Amino acid sequence: MDVAGRLTRRFSPTYPTPSTREVSDTPCRCASRTASAHNGSGIAVRRWGRVPRHRVRRRRIARFVALDADTESLKEVDRAYGPYGVETVAAPFSALITNRVQLGEFDLIYSTGLFDYLSNNTGRRLVSTLFGMLKPGGQLVVANFMPGIRDVGYMEAFMDWKLVYRTRHSMVDLTMEIEESEIHDMTVFAEES
Repeated sequence: MDVAGRLTRRFSPTYPTPSTREVSDTPCRCASRTASAHNGSGIAVRRWGRVPRHRVRRRRIARFVALDADTESLKEVDRAYGPYGVETVAAPFSALITNRVQLGEFDLIYSTGLFDYLSNNTGRRLVSTLFGMLKPGGQLVVANFMPGIRDVGYMEAFMDWKLVYRTRHSMVDLTMEIEESEIHDMTVFAEES
C-alpha cells in the first residue's frame, strides 16, 4: 500500500466506508434466501463483491453467473469460484439491453456498483431488461448510493468515484418501463451508512 493509502486508512474513521460494506450485504442475503428457498439460480450483473461463498462452494445455487465488462475481475472470480461451477461472462451491461448476450432466466438478479454510473434513461432500460430475465416469482435487486451519505467526501476525494446518487423516488422511477401489473411487490429501502 502506498503512503497515501496508509494515511487514508489510518486517518479515515470509516475505512472501508460503511456505505460500501452495506451495499455488498444485501445481495448476499438475497442470494442466500434464494438458495435456501429452491436451489435457485442467480446472476451477478456487476461487482461480484461479497457473495454467499458457502452457498456457492456447497453448490447450493444451481447456476451462478457473474457478468462484468472488467475481465481482470472476472479472472479472479473464475480462479476462485470456477471450480464450484460459477460461470463468468465478459460483456458490458449494454450487451444485455441490445440482446447481444442472452443468459436465460433467473430466480435472482442483482446489480451493485453499476447503476451509480448510469443515466436515468439507461437505468430504466437496464432495469426493464433485467426484469424480463426473471423467472416467475423472481427477484431483482438493484443497489444505488443515495444523496447525503456521510462518506461522499472520502469516496470522491480518495476513490475518485463520481456517482449518480438516487433518492427513493428516483429508484422507483427506474421501474417505469415495466408494466405495473407485472410487478408483484416492490420494496425500496435504505441501509444505514
